[in-house]
Amino acid sequence: MPYHSIPCLKRLQDFKKVNNMFQICPKICNIILRACSKLENTSSIALEILDLLNHFAPQTLDQVMYGCILNSLSNDREYAKALNLLRSMEEDDHLEPNIVIYTSVITACSKGGAWKQALSLLYRMISKGKEVINIDLICWNAVIAACANAGEWQLALKVFN
Repeated sequence: MPYHSIPCLKRLQDFKKVNNMFQICPKICNIILRACSKLENTSSIALEILDLLNHFAPQTLDQVMYGCILNSLSNDREYAKALNLLRSMEEDDHLEPNIVIYTSVITACSKGGAWKQALSLLYRMISKGKEVINIDLICWNAVIAACANAGEWQLALKVFN
């Protein structure tokens, strides 16, 4: 974990011990989430922060924080947890997933070998229409990579075309 994140993590652990005495600091959580998004074996920390924020400061959760959590899950090949987090975002009235969120989940599926789920997610995005989600090149590449990595090169070509 990057050096500057270690003191933040320590403060977060201290906060958990005395959570009724202080308010959680979203900035510290954001720093830790950004570090988690760049490293492996940090998804449990990212999910712990999500739980804390959901409990103590749900209004501070935004698409950037969710994106960091999803990237952490992707790095740890936790595609099922990423899909569950996406579902909870879709059910939430105040936070609509954007293309970056969807691409992060597709990347998690790709890294976890879940090409069918990646493809299903792409079709779900297409069915929402361009006015809701404009699928970008990065997203298309993530789906193609998911198919290709699983040896489904014919599907990868079909998605490409």
